[in-house]
Amino acid sequence: AGQVSNHYENHWVAKDGSRHLISWSNTALFDQGGKVEFIVTTGIDVTEQRQVINKLEAQYRQTQLLAEITRKIRMSIDLKSIMQTTVTEVQHLLACDRVIIVQLQANDTAKPISEAVLPDLPSMLDYELADPLLTGGYLAGYRQGEVLAISDITDTTIPPAVTRLLEQFAIKAKLVVPILSHNSLKGLLVAHQCTKVRQWQDSEIKLLQQLADQIGVAISQAQFLDHLEELVEERTTELTYINQRLQLEIAERRLTETTLRENQQKLAGNLDNADEALIAIDEQQHIQLFNQGAEKIFGYQAYQVMGESLDILLPQASRQIHRQHVEDFANSASLSRTMAERSNSVFGRRKNGEEFPAEASISKLKVRDGI
Repeated sequence: AGQVSNHYENHWVAKDGSRHLISWSNTALFDQGGKVEFIVTTGIDVTEQRQVINKLEAQYRQTQLLAEITRKIRMSIDLKSIMQTTVTEVQHLLACDRVIIVQLQANDTAKPISEAVLPDLPSMLDYELADPLLTGGYLAGYRQGEVLAISDITDTTIPPAVTRLLEQFAIKAKLVVPILSHNSLKGLLVAHQCTKVRQWQDSEIKLLQQLADQIGVAISQAQFLDHLEELVEERTTELTYINQRLQLEIAERRLTETTLRENQQKLAGNLDNADEALIAIDEQQHIQLFNQGAEKIFGYQAYQVMGESLDILLPQASRQIHRQHVEDFANSASLSRTMAERSNSVFGRRKNGEEFPAEASISKLKVRDGI
């Protein structure tokens, strides 16, 4: 007899319609002729673990972006490069269709000065925008640091002229974050979703606010030069701590996944290598698992008893009593019990007919549907 293991993951849909990521471990047990006699399958729901890891990795990427912008400011890289890095990375990180930085004009218009946009969408760099959503009555709120988050343009009461402008650039959802420096409004950091509506998440808004803060520092170059060392040291220390903490949490999560996989492999091996007899039966009390310990004790090879009634391992006199005991246990709320609870003695019967006293316990094994 031998065994071969394999591992894979796939999604399953629960009764309530929710999707779950299941990590599978399959172990094939072979007879002496090399034929598969039994497959032991273990499935573990790792949906929550994977969501946590993905969230940590997204936070890590956001932290790296903030660190990159801070680094460029510390190195006094030109403002244009800082802004272009910002819009490019935000467009990629948040999977936005367009990200722009606009500069406010004296006549309450807005001029895009940096942009990252999908290739099949029109650029806004050459336009001077008279958009009330960017300027007009919203300026007072922007000066107070207020954010404008619109998940669906059609659900918002806006002037027809603005609607036509938004349709011209295929905008369905937008997020506007003010760029402030010393309480003075310098510009706006704007994200567009053009292919579909979008519910902006708190984490996305927070990221843009943090980036807008950094851009505000870069725009106020004079104050930036005066306070550079203090600001950079504080932000670098903070980002280094966050970075180290996130890396540690990601490493711990990955270690947990590795440990789970190793435990699955050990379990599959232990079932076969245990000194005690491990025997699994189905609801009809037919043998489904017969490990090496059982082979040594009862004298049968696994392939000789697989699918046979458990009666083959019991003395004739105790078969009916044992069968009733197993049925009563299956219908009870207990998860396990010793076989001695039914009487003072338990006997087994070897292949050669020899009967022997034994100590035994019985446990329930719940198998997932579809396995």
